[in-house]
Amino acid sequence: MRAKRIESKAKLRHPILLININLPPPAGPAFSDAPQRLKNTHVVFALMESMGREQFETHGTGNDQLGLLEPELRNALLFRKGICIGSGTFPSLEGILFDTPLTPLTQTVYGRKPLSVSRIRAYRDAGYRTIFLTSGPEGWRSIAETFPTQGFDAVYGAAALSARYPQAESGTWGVGDEWMFRYALELLDEADRKGEKLFLVLLSTTNHPPHRVPDGAEVPPVDPSRLPAYVRQKSPEDTRAMQQTYRYSANALGRFVRDLRVSGQLEHTVVAATGDHNARFTYDPDGYWLRQMGVPLIFWIPEKLLSAEARRSVDTDRPVGHRDIFPTLNALVLGKTPADFEGRNLLAPSTVDLADSFFGPTSHGFAVGTWGAAILNADGTYECFRPNPDPERPEQLVRVSPCTPLMDRMARAAQAKHGLADMTVRESVRAAKTAARNP
Repeated sequence: MRAKRIESKAKLRHPILLININLPPPAGPAFSDAPQRLKNTHVVFALMESMGREQFETHGTGNDQLGLLEPELRNALLFRKGICIGSGTFPSLEGILFDTPLTPLTQTVYGRKPLSVSRIRAYRDAGYRTIFLTSGPEGWRSIAETFPTQGFDAVYGAAALSARYPQAESGTWGVGDEWMFRYALELLDEADRKGEKLFLVLLSTTNHPPHRVPDGAEVPPVDPSRLPAYVRQKSPEDTRAMQQTYRYSANALGRFVRDLRVSGQLEHTVVAATGDHNARFTYDPDGYWLRQMGVPLIFWIPEKLLSAEARRSVDTDRPVGHRDIFPTLNALVLGKTPADFEGRNLLAPSTVDLADSFFGPTSHGFAVGTWGAAILNADGTYECFRPNPDPERPEQLVRVSPCTPLMDRMARAAQAKHGLADMTVRESVRAAKTAARNP
């Protein structure tokens, strides 16, 4: 996406925004005093390379995919039916941090100017020290140059980690995720000593081709045959290598959360984690496209912020998505209610039954809920789907034509939400350009 294209399209009108979708407004936080109760609470968001739903759900005896993450899930809010926002790591990263359907955004000339759609700024404005930490190279996608402009106080990557931990093995994509999480713990310890609030975004890289477990770490047995039949595997050797690095990274995340819990820091730290995408496997094209978009969403929330009773009331079996992550964190930490076109606060007493993505079988994304799913097309049309009633193929979607009235309503709502998100990003770009011309 070229910068010129953003500038020219910023002047376009969005007729879809005139649609009266007649949906209830998103509910606010399930607590009224969150900002006061979060005076000294840290926030950590981990975006895990290729942590897809399929490998997550096939974890079990003889196929260890989660390691130390498994026991930590007992105290987490785990949404298994999550969907990713983008087609790769950077589209998902930008989609989550900027709520943008336009990507790459920060790699254009506008990425060097402050953008109002940056979700990092709200935390810095609230007194947080904001850090982006990755096990990959700092120069990747120019993040060391552009992300400080968008609200991060510091960007650390493989070079900084190698200097701090010279024993760390360097690979194609940087150092092992273990070292990233180790430094994250040190940063949180330092923040506690200084009485600071830390907002930390982590980006893992180990579970990426070429799949190789770093530092000679041992991985328990994995089993490619546990994957469902609709996943079209590569060779058993390649699939096994993918499972091994998946397990390594998931285990590193689990160790990080365990260490926070054992030290007592999890009592004042909110942790959210998800996979960036699920693009490592090829899926049966006959109705399994939604599974290919699948990633888990996980939240660890201190009990002082979300009581056991409130936790039990959260519906973790519904479809959710990347667009819901920051609206949930912002409501919990900053007391902010999501805008109509944003994602949902998943902790609110009631929300619209609509998760949506900017990416999918088409470049215009899709929507999903307990009502079914809808693929959005470039010409403004959409195609509706529901789960196959065949009990032997419950994960398969079958086309519904014509769409039911509820499917129509939800598909049009998703179109409107995407149009508003698009317009909001373009207006942010125009404002940044104007500010640069008139300092």
